[in-house]
Amino acid sequence: MLSRLSCSLDVVLLFTIIHCGICASDLSPFSRLSRDLLKDYETDLLPVKNATDALALGFVVCLHRIDDMNEKQQMITLTAYLYQRWQDEFLSWNPDDYDGITEIRFPAGKIWRPDTAVLNSAYNSDGLIKSDTNVVVAHTGHVLWTVPVFLKNSCKFRIRYVPFDIQVCKIHFSSWSYGSKQLEFVNTSVHLDHYQEHGEWVLLSAEIDAFESMISHNPFEMSGATMTIALKRRPYFDFLFIIVPFILISCLSLFVFLIPVDLEKRCRLESPTC
Repeated sequence: MLSRLSCSLDVVLLFTIIHCGICASDLSPFSRLSRDLLKDYETDLLPVKNATDALALGFVVCLHRIDDMNEKQQMITLTAYLYQRWQDEFLSWNPDDYDGITEIRFPAGKIWRPDTAVLNSAYNSDGLIKSDTNVVVAHTGHVLWTVPVFLKNSCKFRIRYVPFDIQVCKIHFSSWSYGSKQLEFVNTSVHLDHYQEHGEWVLLSAEIDAFESMISHNPFEMSGATMTIALKRRPYFDFLFIIVPFILISCLSLFVFLIPVDLEKRCRLESPTC
């Protein structure tokens, strides 16, 4: 009786192994790779194996255009693309085991992502950069996350020399929850290859520099990057529609004195109620 039961169990186990082998062989190399990488993966934990190591975050801003400069509300609005790169120590593999696959794409929510925020954002309360765009993972563990962003930031305008003024605006990026000992901004740069010129403002310069500093009411040192944009106003619009009409009206008022005093037309030029 026991021998028959043992034989039955062996047969069931054999069929189970064969079935699992057939099911595994039906999976594509990308499916197998995705399954193996994301198995037991923790999306909420920093992807470093040594807890004392800081994750290096490469940060590049590709400036697309300046949408608006609002002097009254003290805000600048722009469109850009953010390129964030980092090394995920839990997402590496041997391409030979997966038909030579060297990179794979995941929806951003399936792996860990940096919680980058714009500290001086005037668009939303927390300033967090949110996007569901895919991330590209290389077999070495390098991850690239490209995010299109619409930034609306506070900017202090100096209007003393309008319309011949130059405005300098700063945009501060940083991690919302990680300190400099956990996440560090490195290799920061600004690309202007696809920048579209604004009709009223000329872009003089755009630079970005990494920083580490203490923020009030924050128990740890923050790492981030500050992008500085310098813009010069084109004076043509103000010159044609404000300065030129003002000069013409002033000249017309002076020509009134060339008209004889007793002429009725002088009275009409000086005052419409005459």
